[in-house]
Amino acid sequence: MEKKNLLVNEKSPYLLQHKDNPVHWRSWSEEAFKEARDLQKPLLISIGYSACHWCHVMAHESFEDEEVAKLMNEKFINVKIDREERPDIDNYCMTALHAMGGHGGWPMTIFMTSSKKIFWGGTYFPKEPSHGMPSFKNVLNGISEAYLSDKETIKKNYESVEDAINKINNDDTSGTLSLDILDRVSDQLLKASDDINGGLMGAPKFPNTHIIGNLWRAYLRTKNLNYKNQVLLTIKKIANGGIYDHLHGGFARYSVDEKWLVPHFEKMLYDNALLVDLFSSVYKTHPDPLIKLRVSETVNWLIEDMQTSEGGFAAAIDADSEGIEGKYYVWDESEIDGILGLQAKNFKNIYGVTEQGNFEGKNILFLNAYESDIFDSETANCRSKLLIERKKRISPLMDDKILTDWNGLTISALVRASTIFSDKTWLDRAIKAYNFVFNNLFFENSLYHSWREGEVRGLALADDYAALIEASVALFIATSEKKYLDQSESLFKILNDNFFDNERGGYFNTSLQSNDLPLRMRLSEDGPTPSANGLLFKTLTDLWRITGDNKIEEYIKKLEIGFGKIVAKRFSSHCSWIEGFESYHKGTDVFIIGPKKSQIAKDMLEKANELQVNDLLVTIIEPGTKLPDNHPAHRKTNVDKTTAFICTGRVCSLPILDPNDIS
Repeated sequence: MEKKNLLVNEKSPYLLQHKDNPVHWRSWSEEAFKEARDLQKPLLISIGYSACHWCHVMAHESFEDEEVAKLMNEKFINVKIDREERPDIDNYCMTALHAMGGHGGWPMTIFMTSSKKIFWGGTYFPKEPSHGMPSFKNVLNGISEAYLSDKETIKKNYESVEDAINKINNDDTSGTLSLDILDRVSDQLLKASDDINGGLMGAPKFPNTHIIGNLWRAYLRTKNLNYKNQVLLTIKKIANGGIYDHLHGGFARYSVDEKWLVPHFEKMLYDNALLVDLFSSVYKTHPDPLIKLRVSETVNWLIEDMQTSEGGFAAAIDADSEGIEGKYYVWDESEIDGILGLQAKNFKNIYGVTEQGNFEGKNILFLNAYESDIFDSETANCRSKLLIERKKRISPLMDDKILTDWNGLTISALVRASTIFSDKTWLDRAIKAYNFVFNNLFFENSLYHSWREGEVRGLALADDYAALIEASVALFIATSEKKYLDQSESLFKILNDNFFDNERGGYFNTSLQSNDLPLRMRLSEDGPTPSANGLLFKTLTDLWRITGDNKIEEYIKKLEIGFGKIVAKRFSSHCSWIEGFESYHKGTDVFIIGPKKSQIAKDMLEKANELQVNDLLVTIIEPGTKLPDNHPAHRKTNVDKTTAFICTGRVCSLPILDPNDIS
């Protein structure tokens, strides 16, 4: 292999950011491991993503430095990985890092043998010693020396890491749960919540949509106002804080403080999809104009800035521009005075702008006044003027690769929001993205994870299948077009053939066809996105409730039993799975038997969608349709008049003929 940086042939924007480094970077490949074996060197695995601020810092300090690069090239085979392009490698290395007692985060720095055994790791290392952290140069020298002269310690390290990963991955997670866990989980999550600033207590603050969603579901289930008030507090704090882009819409990944004021400025597709979904769900029961505005602004930003001309949604927008974090988004008071003139004083009061600023001498806009102020036409006009000026700045780079799982989450969110807010344009945009994924990332009966500039990278993971099945089901519910149901069932078959754990139930993260990691991880805990097994529990339950297919239910039951024990032990990281559990046991189905275009069917549909319950599925079925034996509407389709049935736990009401009786 040539002694040079080989990233020039990659497609990932993150990898291409490093193509001119003096480091002899390779991508993750068998060739890199062969080179390590031939030269008897360890591998340095560096994992990050394009929008990551601290990844840029380490790159500027170390990877662009000739002295550090020389050290890396002499002592290691250096592999650069985009965690978004290869989340399976990232998961494996992150599990190893935690097993070694390290804190997770990016950039992640992992040291590995040529046989893919991890023996040490960390996250960001400064070029020079700082804040108790060793310099990266010292780390490199120390690891290299140990690898050459202390093989026994290296062996003990990687065996210890390997044992820990195997224990985590092979741990008995099976068990059964009773329905009382629903209220116990929500009660404990409420106790862990910040009743002043919203979200969980402490800082940094992440918009944990799974946890906020669990509390909202608890409110709908119990009608306990404490849950409702906590969710509304959190949503308003997020919607009004600096974590939100008040000029153009969209949310940053998290805030470093407890007040949602100072974000790390990267905007990730998945965060915005999940927040649109959460805000829409809350709006359905609590139609607050602020929530509607934030959904509308964020969806418009997704469509305008993140949806590519081909139809897919781009992955992320960088935190940095011109090498400075947040520079694109922050303001000097004098800038605002110059742009807004006489309107500046009122605007500055509304958005907390001061001479001293609130972030390194600059101002992050946040709502500092009454929420009603943001609906004022003069305020809206000021925001427009500032946005026009902001667009003249050098904008942060966009990572325009298309990821199947994040697109699936976005499609589902847009579909549901389009129904709740009656906006067909959003549905059309969701369909455009869905068609793009199927036309470009699914061929020869295989789904792929990432696409950019006409090329795919990486076989799809369980997360990709889960999110795309959810999108298919959401589109079927919204449109009643059978092709979406057919596609969801086709994906489900491929998923089962390649990912299902026949011994324990649930799904492995990687396909049987993937073979470049030492083992197949089986993950159930939510991260920034819902776990594949959690999302599948809910989505397959929807699919089963729609079709009545008892084969689907068999997989759901195995998935449920497969993770009961670990859910009971670590419930706060299993909110997506718990959502599926509640849906399976307590979901409400409304079946309307009648011509889809008849007025009474439309009236029934409207009334049914107003029901304030969790996991509501409303389906219109043509009279005379034959349904499977275990479908709750089996033998109920032979009716003379349009008729509705409300079914909970597979037990149905008496026939309903008047739309007003649906309650």
